[in-house]
Amino acid sequence: MNELKNLALSLCLQNKNSYKYIEGFAESMFESTPAYDKLRKSLGKALKLANIDVPSFEKDLQKRNVKFTTIFDLNYPPLLKQCEDAPLVIFYVGNKELLLHTGLVSVVGTRTMTAQGRSIIEELIPNLKTSVVVSGMAFGVDAYSHSIAIDNNINTIAVLPDSCDKPTPFGNINLYRRILDSGNLILSDHPPGKKSHPGLYPKRNRIIAGLSRKTIVIEAGLKSGALITADIAFSYNREVFAFPGGAGQYTFKGCNYLIKNNIAQLIENSDDFLGILSNGGIDQKLTGVERNIYYAILREPKTLSELSELLGLRISELGAICTKLQINGILNTDNQNKFYVS
Repeated sequence: MNELKNLALSLCLQNKNSYKYIEGFAESMFESTPAYDKLRKSLGKALKLANIDVPSFEKDLQKRNVKFTTIFDLNYPPLLKQCEDAPLVIFYVGNKELLLHTGLVSVVGTRTMTAQGRSIIEELIPNLKTSVVVSGMAFGVDAYSHSIAIDNNINTIAVLPDSCDKPTPFGNINLYRRILDSGNLILSDHPPGKKSHPGLYPKRNRIIAGLSRKTIVIEAGLKSGALITADIAFSYNREVFAFPGGAGQYTFKGCNYLIKNNIAQLIENSDDFLGILSNGGIDQKLTGVERNIYYAILREPKTLSELSELLGLRISELGAICTKLQINGILNTDNQNKFYVS
């Protein structure tokens, strides 16, 4: 395991902190295979060329009081581990027990929060008593969601684009301290001490989306980073929810877009969401194959032939599954024999 830990840290320090860089040998990563040995040799050369010193980096982490977990560890978040681009290493400060909490709910939205968005958060968050609120500590919806969670003794996780040992943005330094002082967690996939850059933000969004089964968009414009998070969550076959807004409300145009395009389910208050939680949600009712079919159809109706090409399954097999889902009221068909979500 020590070699695997060093492998993860080494790739991370080369700006390759993603599962996709080990996917080629991941199935036999605990054995000495030609693919693994080849990667290890090439990695060794790269380390020498890049002058990367993993032991010194670990000592630096200790000085900063920063802990880490790798994708090979038992305390790595299980849902995040399922994502094709999951970070190989997560750095964190605070309550590590929250990494394995089974009730994570991601809450995201615009930095230019309106009074309506504020009211939605004040009504929603206090009712998520058994959940952990995951967000990005950005100004606006993210920061307010963390704050209201803490006010109501609800656990929260802040996922930062930059190093977890310093607040990002710095204007939220008091919130950063509140999160840690209240026994909560701050994490990032960006190595402490390394240079920051704008590309860290979309990378951060994949973690917010990947940690949770459910992502809620409070309010968001069409170009909001929250839409990126929602799209990523949808691509991970996770459930997405959004609060609708009026036709002329700019900060809700992104929410309306998500709902209109069947990316997000419409919710109007905490009762709507808690009802879905108590019923397990569609994600919990379906098998793995059924879930893949459901999400493939959710964005756009498809024929069995189109599903077969997309999912690599036999038409006969798909037909039986889709018929079952239709009987259960989850799917329906149109006059072109295309399945759509009921």
